[in-house]
Amino acid sequence: RPLAVTRPWPSAPSFRRPLAVTRPWPSGPSVRRPPVVTRAQGSANIGAASLLVSSAGVHPSRIFMTNSKGLIWRGAAGSKDGNYRNLEQRQFAVDGRPAFRSEALVDIIAATRPTVLVGAVGVAPGCFDRAVIEAMITPRDSTPAWLKCWSPAALSAQPGDGAADASAVPAAAHTGADRPIIFALSNPKTQAEVTAHDAYTWSHGRAIFGTGTSFDPVTIDGKKHSPGQVNNVYIFPGLSFGAAMCRASTIPDELFLAAAEAVAQTLSDDDVAQDRVVPHPARIREVGLNVATATVLGCQRLGLATRRLGETYDEVKAQLQAMMWSPGAQYASTKSRL
Repeated sequence: RPLAVTRPWPSAPSFRRPLAVTRPWPSGPSVRRPPVVTRAQGSANIGAASLLVSSAGVHPSRIFMTNSKGLIWRGAAGSKDGNYRNLEQRQFAVDGRPAFRSEALVDIIAATRPTVLVGAVGVAPGCFDRAVIEAMITPRDSTPAWLKCWSPAALSAQPGDGAADASAVPAAAHTGADRPIIFALSNPKTQAEVTAHDAYTWSHGRAIFGTGTSFDPVTIDGKKHSPGQVNNVYIFPGLSFGAAMCRASTIPDELFLAAAEAVAQTLSDDDVAQDRVVPHPARIREVGLNVATATVLGCQRLGLATRRLGETYDEVKAQLQAMMWSPGAQYASTKSRL
């Protein structure tokens, strides 16, 4: 699932949702909204963060956004204090100047203890250096520094207001992330926040790694790791096809979450074994069909489909498969006419 937050990576090969954000967010003592740190505060990361909050049930206090000045923070309501640059950044800023060192990314990771690190910088190749990757896998045992800096009022705030909530403290924060999720989404390859080789080597093969450009597989201790290229080609063709076929009246944000879950559901045993976060590109038409099916079912459930294609998953998928253009079929038809 592109830019998704996950529960711990599965050990069983039959697991089919390694990168799907569940709705509502899983609860219980073992999974409590793992923090996410984003490097860069452009439209890509702000859009992803907004989707997590609006459609995946992620509390804004789980998201720590950075810019060139470090962790983004804001002053009290009505105040212009802070290092945010626009209202979009302010939405994901922490309340008050951080009480810990918050300029360098490695210090922010040490203080916030995220299990997810997403980079969409574009102009800072190599910013996920060895110290950053190692910080993502370093065990931690004490209360996170970011939690200490929140006031009692902030800790009792309701979800959605941008403040922390004590009940959502991630259990993983006290033990470290066994399989940290690291997405280096900048492209081309010369602008990547970290290469696949370095990400897997420095994390000793523990990183669940996605990229914005294509990298070759890396073998660590005899295990092959194949980085998935997190690209919108996995989402937009299938989502657009499904929306067009059911004649959707509109396309709300939550359909993108459903599409991302469909991508994750398409992962094969081989994909999971090689730590791919998206299916192999050779299966892109299969991915597109599954995304289209999820889109149609979502539109029908939300009352947005003005044309029903079926009542069950299998019925909708069969209808869509019959509607899909096939280059092989087109070639055969042309050849028969000649």
